[in-house]
Amino acid sequence: MCIALQWGCEFALVSFNMVWYFTPALRMCSIYAGCCQKFYGTCMMCCLAPLCESLGLFFSRITVTNKSG
Repeated sequence: MCIALQWGCEFALVSFNMVWYFTPALRMCSIYAGCCQKFYGTCMMCCLAPLCESLGLFFSRITVTNKSG
């Protein structure tokens, strides 16, 4: 009888924690990760995209000629 009561209380505690603690915490982390992703993407597009575009234009003008002997 005591073991059944213990298992019932433990199940209730696990269920309570999942509903009122872990699920909102996971949702909060998901929202925070979305904000970080947008910030990181904006920084990369502002800093790295012009550099990559310039290097692409610079290296696109290279011509290779083959001289055989």
